[in-house]
Amino acid sequence: MRKIISSKELDIGIISDVVVLHYKDNATVEGIQIISNAQIEQYITNEKVDVVVVLDQVSKPPNEEVRKKIQNDILNHFAKKINALAFVIRGNSFFKVGARAVISGILLFTKVSFSTKVVSTIDEALTWLKTVTSHDYVDQLNQDIRTDIEFFCKTKETITS
Repeated sequence: MRKIISSKELDIGIISDVVVLHYKDNATVEGIQIISNAQIEQYITNEKVDVVVVLDQVSKPPNEEVRKKIQNDILNHFAKKINALAFVIRGNSFFKVGARAVISGILLFTKVSFSTKVVSTIDEALTWLKTVTSHDYVDQLNQDIRTDIEFFCKTKETITS
């Protein structure tokens, strides 16, 4: 996995044709702006990518300003480049279940041209991606990629594979 952005709030990495965004804290307008400014397109080799957004430390659903920023700056801006998008909000606390519901609602009311899913584990995200992707790496979506993503979400080191 290649880490392309690392900030206090989030890390962005790419493995095969999967873009991984790992939020280390609650989503903020500043964090969404980092994604908008990252010029991820320059790292993409295929016409479209799959995106896995991992939110580990979320303690509350995103506020209205963050929701609008996600919708306008991310979902609409990158829509032509995304094949599928999985949000992973790990855990079953009240706030994490609430955050999954809010993000599901955003996705429901946002007209996007790609498949979306909100799940609670990386395994669920990768299993779902296997059902909706047409990329060559589909056979590689296995323990190795899951392990790389899990490691990426725990370390500050750059992973190469």
